[in-house]
Amino acid sequence: MRIEKVIDKAKQVLELDEGQEDLISVFDAYTAALTEWLSENEGAFTPANRSIDRSAVAQLAELHNQVTAKANHLKGQTLENLKNLENRGRAILAYIDQLPERISRHKGKKG
Repeated sequence: MRIEKVIDKAKQVLELDEGQEDLISVFDAYTAALTEWLSENEGAFTPANRSIDRSAVAQLAELHNQVTAKANHLKGQTLENLKNLENRGRAILAYIDQLPERISRHKGKKG
């Protein structure tokens, strides 16, 4: 895989807004592309190797930092949303679970 494809995938991740449904699939595609590229170029990162485009690698590193920051931000938001939903669920259950203080088997007196 070429590094340009990985850079394009990273740019796609950064272009998407937080609420879009396909954000996770784009994150997965970027991760798969990055993993494939790293496995193909595992031994290529030596000072003697001149075949690697260092400016492209630097650009990828910068984009990767931005993608990682976005993922961490979304993770924090997800945890916050889960906490809010849990609190709302507790409030609903507390409201639903209010039972009468006593249950009478006898009918009330007439008159």
